[in-house]
Amino acid sequence: PPERATRVLAGAGGVTGSDMEAKLVAGSARQATARMSRGVFGRCGGRTGLGRLAGMSDPSPDAPASPAIDLPQEVRRCLERVEAAERDPAPERLLDGLRACAEALARLNDTPAGDPGCDRMVAVVWLKRGHLLELRAPDRRISADLTEALRCHDTALRVLLPHAPGDTDAARVCAGIWLSRGNVLQRLGGDAARAEAARSYRLAIEGFEADQAQEAERHVHLAAVRLNLALL
Repeated sequence: PPERATRVLAGAGGVTGSDMEAKLVAGSARQATARMSRGVFGRCGGRTGLGRLAGMSDPSPDAPASPAIDLPQEVRRCLERVEAAERDPAPERLLDGLRACAEALARLNDTPAGDPGCDRMVAVVWLKRGHLLELRAPDRRISADLTEALRCHDTALRVLLPHAPGDTDAARVCAGIWLSRGNVLQRLGGDAARAEAARSYRLAIEGFEADQAQEAERHVHLAAVRLNLALL
């Protein structure tokens, strides 16, 4: 269906002022977002591998089997390439990571549309694609990569927001997407972008504050988003 095609096949300065401390704090907040994004698919071991951001902790030996679908081996390999690019954002690695996102989305095109777990996976790949594009964009300069990164985050939200009201895992991922979206808007600059960044950060704060499942990481994410909001 057309909405399925949309789901899968879509194709200057972030900190105001010249204060060096402010720049360093903003950089730390972006690094926290990067760590969060890297952890999303950190556990692929034959399952969805959505990691802690998606609310999937390591099960105990006596825990019942998760109903989440298995990922094909090819998708897991794609995600390993994405994570390698996030760890070492050299130009050639970033390009390979972006190709891997496209391959993962193509594989996920056959998963059931409207299924919360499948939509969560699709949304996270869009989040990661946006993050790679943000890493590739030159610092303190508007670029096509930043504009496309914003579109990736918007696509991820369009896929996942319908699930958020009744799904804590989806709500957690949405909070991360709002945070990353705010970072991109902050870098785009301009009054309208800064106002929209503030809205994104506030929605991220609401999402993280409502999540009581992962206390330590919740505080890390809240600190990052509040710092960036203060620096707008």
